Formats: sequence, structure tokens, C-alpha cells
Amino acid sequence: MTSVMSWPIQRRSFPQRGHGRSAVGTLIGFGTRGRWGGAGFRRVGCWRWTGINNEFCALFTRNRDEGSPTFLGLNFLRQSQLNIGRKEVAGIDFEATCQLPLADLGAREWGDVLFRVFGTRVFKLDDQPNADDPDFVNPELREIRRPLWVVNSNIRWTWKDLTLNYSLTFLGKQAMDDVEIETAEETFVNPYADRYYIHDAAASYQVTKGLMVYGGVNNLTGLDPIGTSTSYPVDPRGRMFFLGITSRL
Repeated sequence: MTSVMSWPIQRRSFPQRGHGRSAVGTLIGFGTRGRWGGAGFRRVGCWRWTGINNEFCALFTRNRDEGSPTFLGLNFLRQSQLNIGRKEVAGIDFEATCQLPLADLGAREWGDVLFRVFGTRVFKLDDQPNADDPDFVNPELREIRRPLWVVNSNIRWTWKDLTLNYSLTFLGKQAMDDVEIETAEETFVNPYADRYYIHDAAASYQVTKGLMVYGGVNNLTGLDPIGTSTSYPVDPRGRMFFLGITSRL
């Protein structure tokens, strides 16, 4: 019997890419999540950054033809990339694997069983998107696609040319789509989605050295996506069966 366990603790802080120095758009300013966007960020940056000869002012030019209907409008905007904020993440990744030959339990010639559990527990997920206000922090943990817990488990039995596989994915509590976690309970009566337990099963059989047949079912219990999402965390078509053949020459 062999087993491996690991519990790496991770705390990360990394730059966040902005929308780039985009050639599209009018003055956008702040959105509902405090993010800058497109040409608006460049123009506001030119006006507000320290000094009049900062890097943003050289990124666009204006129409200086007084007879033009677009006089003083933008006629050129350079596009590039600029880090305008950062994200800070803290959490634990964990994994445990155990491979058990059934012969060790007295079941000779019955193959091996592999058990595996791995996942992530997130403690902090903060977005700092505004270069003009470094103290502005937008917490994102428990918003949609950002649950506290994501745990995957898997059991695989292999006997000669036959393999059976079962997997279970657990997603912890998270808010509905377009819900800000800071004001979720104040704004909505029920802002949270149910916890998800997603079951999948599959089987494969190696008919010959170059031919394998396989099949299975995803989303065994027929769960629906989160109410305001079209395809997360499961396919909107519900329970999905599949069958296939793999051939190698």
C-alpha cells in the first residue's frame, strides 16, 4: 500500500492586469465594483496623476481642427498593458492519495483501488483594483465561483483491462451571480446558493491494445446551475451520458 499526503499553505499577492491602454470607449470611471476601464482610465490618469507630463498623457491625442465636428475629440489612443492593482489570496491546498492492492486484503487477482482527496480552503480573497486609492479593497470571497471550500474526491478500481471510476466534487457556500458579498444580506432576502455535491461516474474497457471503449454519466443527480448562472457549476443540460471508442493504429 502506498500513500501520499501534502498540506501546502499558500499566501499570495500578485499584480492584477488592468484593461490595458485600450483604443475603445469613452470616459468610464468607476463601475459598481470600483474598477477602471478602457480609455476612461487613461484619460482620468492623465488628469489626476502627479505632474502634467505623466505616462498617461502621451497615450492619446485630440483632434485640433477647429472646423471639425469632432473638435477636441480623441483621434488616437495607444494600446498596451499596465498593472493597475493587485489581488491578495490566502488559503490552504491539500491532497491525500492512497493506492491499495486488493491482494493485500486477501482478494487476489482483484486489481487495485485508488483513493484520492484534494482541494482548497480559501481564507482571504481581496481585490485592490484602484491605483488612485490603494486603501480601497473589494472582498470577493464567497461570491460566485469563489467559495470557501472546493473539495474533490475520487475512487478508481482497476482490474485487468477494466477501470471503474467515481468522483465527487463539493463546492461550499457562495453567493448568487451579481451579488456583492459586502452587501449581500442587506440587499437580498436569500443571496446564497445551496452547497453543491456533484457526482460523476465512468468506466472504460481495453478491448485490444489499440482499442478502448468508455462511457459514463456526469452530474448523476441532475443538478441545475446556480439560479442566475447559465453554466456554473454544472452544465445546464443536467444529467449527461456519454459513450465513446478510442482507437490507436
